[in-house]
Amino acid sequence: MRVADGPIAAALAQLSELPAAGIHALLGAGAFLESVIPPVPGDSFIGAGGLLAAAGAINPVVAFVLIWGMNLLGAVWVYRLGLRYGAKAFASPVGRLILDPGQLDRLSAFYERRGVLAIFFARFLPGLRAVVPAFAGVSGLSAWRVVPPLAVASLIWYGVIFGLGFWAGENVAVLDEFLRHANRLLLVLAMVVLVIVGWFWKRSRSGPNSRVASGADASPEGPEEAAGTGDPDDADDGPRSSRLPV
Repeated sequence: MRVADGPIAAALAQLSELPAAGIHALLGAGAFLESVIPPVPGDSFIGAGGLLAAAGAINPVVAFVLIWGMNLLGAVWVYRLGLRYGAKAFASPVGRLILDPGQLDRLSAFYERRGVLAIFFARFLPGLRAVVPAFAGVSGLSAWRVVPPLAVASLIWYGVIFGLGFWAGENVAVLDEFLRHANRLLLVLAMVVLVIVGWFWKRSRSGPNSRVASGADASPEGPEEAAGTGDPDDADDGPRSSRLPV
């Protein structure tokens, strides 16, 4: 097997020293952790796993099902954490610095309208893979709308990587070059998405509809009642404008 410099070659060197059970365990752990900790180089291990499957070191079907299942399990776990603890976390003073109640309402509305597509496409973007399922949980999106796009996106992405590793055979450099270019492009797309999200965050933070920015919700009883000056006995005490809050 031709060895070249790069993350695939490094992962291959580590995996090839293990028995089949150890390779499967490390592949599964890498796929799981990539859904939880974005910097984990899961793609490199998955590609190396495809190469080892082509060499007969592991069963390709077992390896791929394990990889796909563990990656999906990690994403669902992150989603469940957001669903269970997200509301409490963002209700704290520190959480309100990140998202105020008005922004959480907008986030929930966004996920309600376009959450399935957002979850699907974000699974291909580095750095956002672990974040989007978490906020789907914070928004209270049901598992029936979260798990299917996670499962399909992981199946496609890891299927491509594992399949390329398998069909690349002994040519490590081909797979390494593909992942380098693909991840570079996806990273640029992720940065563009982050810039857009940051712009919307700033706009909603300072917008008139933000509960924190506006101070408090408008009183349905009118300005006089909200200011404590709605007594009908005071109706003739002077111009109405003089009793409005300054």
